[in-house]
Amino acid sequence: MSPSNRPVAAYPGERKLTLYNYKCVAFAAIASIIIGYSLSAVATTLGQPAFYKSMNLQTDASVDKAVYDYMVVIQGLSMSLSQVGGFFGSFFVAWTADKSPACLFVIVGGALTAGSVNVPMFLVFRIIGGFGVGMLLVLFPMYAAEISPPHSRGFLVGQHGAGLCIGYNLAAACLLSAVLLVFSFAMPESPRWLILRDRLDEAKAVTTRVHSVPGENDAFAHAEFEAMVAQISLEHVQSGGAAATFAGRWRYLLSKKSYRHRAILGFCLMFGMQGTGSTVITK
Repeated sequence: MSPSNRPVAAYPGERKLTLYNYKCVAFAAIASIIIGYSLSAVATTLGQPAFYKSMNLQTDASVDKAVYDYMVVIQGLSMSLSQVGGFFGSFFVAWTADKSPACLFVIVGGALTAGSVNVPMFLVFRIIGGFGVGMLLVLFPMYAAEISPPHSRGFLVGQHGAGLCIGYNLAAACLLSAVLLVFSFAMPESPRWLILRDRLDEAKAVTTRVHSVPGENDAFAHAEFEAMVAQISLEHVQSGGAAATFAGRWRYLLSKKSYRHRAILGFCLMFGMQGTGSTVITK
């Protein structure tokens, strides 16, 4: 994309939140509910005697200590392999976000985990489901931030936490993933994604729809659109065009000091959260 030479419009001040903003974020927050459920569901599964019977796992150490120890290992893998899948999913999200719905991985992983007939099948699909969860964990905050007015961005993105807590108490990962998949086609496209593909008219229409308030002019939406175009054009110039490709975005991220600092900080925060052991304790 060639850089835009037009000046960026000045922001006309704060804009009220609209019902449309709330609806978009509330629907997208289904992803957070899916994540919360997927992280906690195995705890109830491991508490059911029928699970051990169907998987031929020994729960009595006095019968056969070696077989019992094997069961303990399977318990640990059941909890951890979803996180392993999520680790890799978070790395691939930069590519899959543009190519395929992350919830498909959750649907396939969740359905076939529930329908597993043996331990290897159960563990493999725990990884696949976790792969999708890792992508959703990144996608919702990113999408919510993009369609939220600047002064309300923290509040709306914060609904991610509320969705996680709700998900801890639900048992419908596959159903919610299917709902998210079907109705995602009615959600507005990412304006930045459209701009990156030179679909400027569509990007402007989406930005206007998201940031316009009935009865008011579109000055705020116009300023928001111009700012996005200017930012993407600047990144394109600074990266020498590399930011337009998946591999190029990684190179640009790691080569620019300010971006590298933010990425490392975000990674350390998430690493620290997982390092507290909260996921293991809840299970």
